[in-house]
Amino acid sequence: MNKKGCVVIFARYPERGKIKSRLATVYDPGFIAGLYQNFVDDLIVMLRGGDLPFFIAVHPPEKEKQMKRLFGREIASIPQEGSDLGERMKNAFIRCFSKGFESAVIIGSDIPDLPAEILKEALDALGKNDVSIGPAEDGGYYLIGFRKATFTPDVFEGISWGTDTVFKETLKALHAKNRTAHILPQWNDIDTPEDIDGFLERNERTAAPHSRTMSCLAKAAYNKGESSSLKFSIIIPVLNESETINSIIDHLEGLGGQYSFECIVVDGSDDGETIREITRKNVKTVISERGRGRQMNTGASVASGEILLFLHADTKLPESALDHIASVMKNDRYVGGAFDLEIASENPLLRLIEKAASIRSRITRIPYGDQVIFIRRAFFEELGGFKDIPIMEDVDIMQRIKKQKRLIYISRKRVRTSPRRWETEGVVYATLRNWLLMILYLLGMKSEKLVRFYK
Repeated sequence: MNKKGCVVIFARYPERGKIKSRLATVYDPGFIAGLYQNFVDDLIVMLRGGDLPFFIAVHPPEKEKQMKRLFGREIASIPQEGSDLGERMKNAFIRCFSKGFESAVIIGSDIPDLPAEILKEALDALGKNDVSIGPAEDGGYYLIGFRKATFTPDVFEGISWGTDTVFKETLKALHAKNRTAHILPQWNDIDTPEDIDGFLERNERTAAPHSRTMSCLAKAAYNKGESSSLKFSIIIPVLNESETINSIIDHLEGLGGQYSFECIVVDGSDDGETIREITRKNVKTVISERGRGRQMNTGASVASGEILLFLHADTKLPESALDHIASVMKNDRYVGGAFDLEIASENPLLRLIEKAASIRSRITRIPYGDQVIFIRRAFFEELGGFKDIPIMEDVDIMQRIKKQKRLIYISRKRVRTSPRRWETEGVVYATLRNWLLMILYLLGMKSEKLVRFYK
């Protein structure tokens, strides 16, 4: 294999509703995002088994950090720069050659079963040919490679991208520049539900059943175009969160995983100050009487999901959190659960609070709301929802669950919450105050009296 070459995976950030639109006629957007993430993961596994450096070319460029969080911070990445696919590929080649590589190959991200042998053939062929190119079944191409000395940027101009003539037009442009091309075996990328059927058929008796893509399809109980029907309702009670609300919604859209969700934002302000700032269209918004318990109950009343997840506006979930919750809730013993806590600060005192919260919630089985409580909707309704009390609604509902001798699951995965309350009030004061309030509440003091100390 050419030891002075590199490989570039052209990949999009797997945002729900913005990738693989032709799959959306059959599949849920959450499933598509999770499936696409596994496409890229399988290509990375294949490339790590070789001895060539490789990069992920990220589109859109501003998602580069998020892509690294998904696929590994050690993965080298470059931004996709340009107004169309051709310009972005041209600029990626220029960047690779400027880094000192003598040859470079760009591959698509939707060919998770691409054999390493084809990649080797593409690179080896560049020793005797000006370009290597791999035709796709749909009339496009899944791979193109150049040597630095034979790089021809003109072949990326004037191409009808996204049509079934891309491969023919590119060959015509190469011949016009007198470039010799090595044609690789045809391979099929995955753009449509029929492509998934073809993928499953051709990999039935290969190593691919052990790949992440195949595992994703198996977990979704794939059956002729049907993915899992389990749905989540993520309920966010807000008050004066206009500066942060779009950030948390964007975070949810980028979670990845195969399960669908609806996002419900419940504003405790009469004029809907926070929900007026929401830019996403696929968000349910409700105005409620002020009070976290009331707001969460209001959100639950309009929810359609089987699992309710109550999320504070300053807290973020771990990647693929919904997939994790779904796997937990397959065990009928659990009626709900919560996560371990991480506080977004380097303060060593807050590190101790994180550990204390983990120990406390496991001993008492009473997680706080900032640990992101999730619960089966049917059981939530059976309980009567949160009590209409000014504080301690999270502690109260967990007490009622315990009294019924039902089980909740405390995940070791961690949600990441803002340190703003501790930083504003003082770490020691806020922590001791919170502990004292919970002890007094458990001893029977009314939350209406306690709330005066929680301002």
